[in-house]
Amino acid sequence: MADRSASFLPPSPTGDSWFQRVAHHRGWSALALLLLAAAFLLPGTASLPLMDRDEPRFAQATWEMMERGEWAVPYFNDEYRFDKPPLTYWWMRVHYWIFGKTEFAARLHTMLAAWLTAVVTAALGRRLFDARAGLLAGVAWLSLLQVFVHGRLCVADMPMLLAVTLCMHALAGMWFRPPEQLAPGRGWLAYLVGALTLGFLAKGPIAWAVPLLGLILALLLYRGKRPWILVAWFWLAVLFAVPLIGLWGVPALLSTKGAFWQVGIGEHVVKRGAEAFNGRITVPVVFYLVSAFISLLPWSAFAPAALCQRAGWRDSRRTCFLLGWFIAPFLIFGFYATQLPHYIMPGFPAFCLLLFSRGHWPEVEGGGARRWFNAVVGVFGLVGVVVLAFTLWAPFSGETAPLRSLLLLISGGVLTAGVALPLALRFRRLGFALGALVLLSLAFHEGGSLIRSMHPGIAAVEFWKASGVPEKTKFRASGFSEPCLVFYQDANGSWKMGDNDERTLEWFAGEGSTRAGIFLLREWQFDDVKWEYLTRRDWPPSQDRREAILGKLDPQRYETRTVRGYNAAKTSWVECLVVWQRPDYLRPE
Repeated sequence: MADRSASFLPPSPTGDSWFQRVAHHRGWSALALLLLAAAFLLPGTASLPLMDRDEPRFAQATWEMMERGEWAVPYFNDEYRFDKPPLTYWWMRVHYWIFGKTEFAARLHTMLAAWLTAVVTAALGRRLFDARAGLLAGVAWLSLLQVFVHGRLCVADMPMLLAVTLCMHALAGMWFRPPEQLAPGRGWLAYLVGALTLGFLAKGPIAWAVPLLGLILALLLYRGKRPWILVAWFWLAVLFAVPLIGLWGVPALLSTKGAFWQVGIGEHVVKRGAEAFNGRITVPVVFYLVSAFISLLPWSAFAPAALCQRAGWRDSRRTCFLLGWFIAPFLIFGFYATQLPHYIMPGFPAFCLLLFSRGHWPEVEGGGARRWFNAVVGVFGLVGVVVLAFTLWAPFSGETAPLRSLLLLISGGVLTAGVALPLALRFRRLGFALGALVLLSLAFHEGGSLIRSMHPGIAAVEFWKASGVPEKTKFRASGFSEPCLVFYQDANGSWKMGDNDERTLEWFAGEGSTRAGIFLLREWQFDDVKWEYLTRRDWPPSQDRREAILGKLDPQRYETRTVRGYNAAKTSWVECLVVWQRPDYLRPE
């Protein structure tokens, strides 16, 4: 049947000749997307401390690879780190070499990968539809809430997502070639081989699963002549990619005696699929439907324009191609035990392309689309107001006062992304929308500064550095065993993490080396907040270890300080005891 997706594209509602010129010029289009990526993603990359447990591990592992002169196997805290292949470490290494060991350098690869994903999305939109649709899709991608968050984190997801988008661009080049071309061409095959190689080096076989399943779904959805030969071409590209990956993989496997594969795939891919992360409750499929509703803000308010296709959509190769790509991550991770919102991000560029597939601004047409739009704005308006009301009512004062400011920023972010932006986009107030996006980005900078000011790990390291802790000091952490300590201490000693206070106290009583460390005294976990605590404005600690620790360190040998702050890795408020050996302590000969 005829492909109806090439039908006439309505003129741009903006009617701006400058936009048309930028969209049709590849160089200007890439530059415009770079400027937007910088405006949206750079604020906060330097002020925000390394947040969860993965960020400092990636950042420190890269530094330790540089110190060792190692290229094949990452290390963290002088031990193997098998979580991910090396592409992210290699990329980050370039930025460390230029800017030094900073949070900005550690995160810059993610921002660049997000920008390059927007560029490839725009190029794919140009191929499938027209230049205007492609550029609008690239802009939409950069303005997604999940990209705002994940586009400034020091992890491997954005490079992998870039590789998946490159794979889909290559597959589109093979499928949507001129009819007189019988074969996809060696250029597109080489492109696909390169994309598959980069994807595996970024995050392993998942970078192959998404484009392969997306292609199969697209072929199943399409009612016309299905070129199943593309699946064979995909596997041929895999065969060519394997030797290229082997240039890194063989030395890595040999030097670790196969442990890189056993742990990297067995523990971090297979096991995570069978066991929930940190004991969380697994809600198959539903989790990602809800998380996508949030992650795709502000454009989730216009979801019917992207996903509710008109009659005859199965006759359109382009629509089926994008729908298959968008659905694939949901099917792959829908029943995956470890549920994290960013896992389905590889399908988001397809959503942006579907949103602008008609070449003009998405319309809120029909009663169903209007009801959906109003529901989205209403839900997030309610959530923002509730968070704001709780922030103003909750008894934050003294040391916890920064939490009030942080929650105010969060409530403002929810109202901006979920209410102000959708309304501005619906009524074509594009200047207001751009300003709101920049303001939302600046909130990350301000939030980063607030989190840094109450970061217990950074406070502990500042105490140690101010006291002149010697380079060969040995460190131990009990309870507060966060990997950020290793990064911020800057390898000024060696760390051992644990939760056994008694054994750690015995170690501090021993001799033979200069010693320092940190104990968790009390922790207030936000997951344990109950209504009865809120009504009486009393929030007891989730755990209290003060009795087991305080008073059991030799005051003549050790200096101590108590620090309190927000532990972003566990979303909890903590009280810790920072310990270091007095410089004038004389050890027996």
